[in-house]
Amino acid sequence: MTYMAAPPHANPPLRLRASPHLMVTLEIGDMTPTAFEAALAAQIAATPSLFWKTPLVLDLTGLAPDAAGDVPGILATLGQFGLVPAAAQARRGPVLDAAEAAGIAPLLGSVAPAEPAERRSTMVVRHPIRSGQCLHADGTDLVVLGPVSAGAEISADGCIHVYGALRGAAFAGAGGDSDARIYAKNLNPSRVSIAGLWLGAEEIPEAWRGRPAEVRIAEGLLRFEPLP
Repeated sequence: MTYMAAPPHANPPLRLRASPHLMVTLEIGDMTPTAFEAALAAQIAATPSLFWKTPLVLDLTGLAPDAAGDVPGILATLGQFGLVPAAAQARRGPVLDAAEAAGIAPLLGSVAPAEPAERRSTMVVRHPIRSGQCLHADGTDLVVLGPVSAGAEISADGCIHVYGALRGAAFAGAGGDSDARIYAKNLNPSRVSIAGLWLGAEEIPEAWRGRPAEVRIAEGLLRFEPLP
C-alpha cells in the first residue's frame, strides 16, 4: 500500500488552537423554577439583542449541591428563550456533574473546589514555566521566580506573583477568591483571570503590556495598576 504525503501547502483537515472569546456570563442563583423563568424573561425583555443566540457561560456557583436536579430544567428554560449555554462554572460536586451530564463543559480555569481549600504554604517555583506546561497552586499563592512562556498555563487558589515575563495564561482566585491578585514584572499574557472574570490578549490595554503591573477585581471588572 502506498501513502501519499499531503502537498506542503494543503489545508489541514482540522486545527486545534486556544483562542480567547468574549462570552456573556449568566449568574443563576438559588430560586424556584418559576421565579427563574420570570427573572429570565424580564432580563431578556430588557436587553433582547444581547441574549439572542449568544453563547453563554452559566455561573452556577450560587446553587446548593442539592439543586443538581434543577439543572436539566434550567437548561430547558434557557433553550425555550433561544439561549445557547456554551460552558459552565460551578463548584465541584453534583451541580457540576449535572451540567457535564447535560453536555455543558466546565469553563477552563473556573471550577471552584467543593469546600474552601485549607490554606497551605506558598508554592514557589524557581524554574521557568515552558510552553505546554500547566501548574496549579492548590489552596495557596503561587510565586514564579522565572518567566512564564506563551502557551503555558499557571493557576492558583490565591494570588499569583511572576518575577519574570508573564506571556502565558494566568488564573488567580481559581477557588472563587475575588480578592486574589496577579502581579507580574513584565505583563504580556495570553489571558488573565481572577475568580472567573477574565480578559483575553486582545482585551488587555496596550499601555499595560510589557510593564510591571498588578491585576485585581474592582467594581466587578478586572483592573490594572502599576507596580513600583
